[in-house]
Amino acid sequence: MAHMIEVAKSGRASCRTCKKPIAKGELRFGEEVPNQFAAGEMTYQWHHLECAAKKKPGPLKQALETTTESVPNKDALLATIADAAKAIDHEPANHEHYH
Repeated sequence: MAHMIEVAKSGRASCRTCKKPIAKGELRFGEEVPNQFAAGEMTYQWHHLECAAKKKPGPLKQALETTTESVPNKDALLATIADAAKAIDHEPANHEHYH
């Protein structure tokens, strides 16, 4: 398994970024993470594609490059990913203010 994009199977999952539900039938991004309830197993944290483009640009870009799903707004997502990556690159490494 790896990060993935898929059609939501139900409307039960919520976006881990904005906390709003991901509607059944909507494309969603699954970030593969260790399962905290089963040692050695992996699970997914789900995000709206637009939310992931802003908060998880690298993993979403990888998933967009490998998905077999048709992503109608792929160009817009890639533009958001590029903007988010630039913002991350411009943040100070240690968040300290220099006087």
